[in-house]
Amino acid sequence: MAITIKDIANKAGISAASVSRILTNRGRFSEATAQRVRQLAHEMGYYKNQSAADLSQKESRVIGVLVPTTHTNFADEIIKGMQAKAFELDYELLIAFVETDS
Repeated sequence: MAITIKDIANKAGISAASVSRILTNRGRFSEATAQRVRQLAHEMGYYKNQSAADLSQKESRVIGVLVPTTHTNFADEIIKGMQAKAFELDYELLIAFVETDS
């Protein structure tokens, strides 16, 4: 089962809203509290659910790419480059391979 912000909040003894603000670097908190929350998140294996964040912000951070199944010599390098840049900019890359039809 995935660790949630509520799980971290319960363990830290603060509200889920406070944990959310700390993990997204919004709001004002003591450095000790912020450090403790980030450490708990790391230790508990928290992983941000980007889809949930997108819904709450009414904005998507997903890029969809359709790739033909007909393979070229440089397709892998292009996909790797797209994936690296998307990660760098905090986007998720959704790749779908499609059959080509004449």
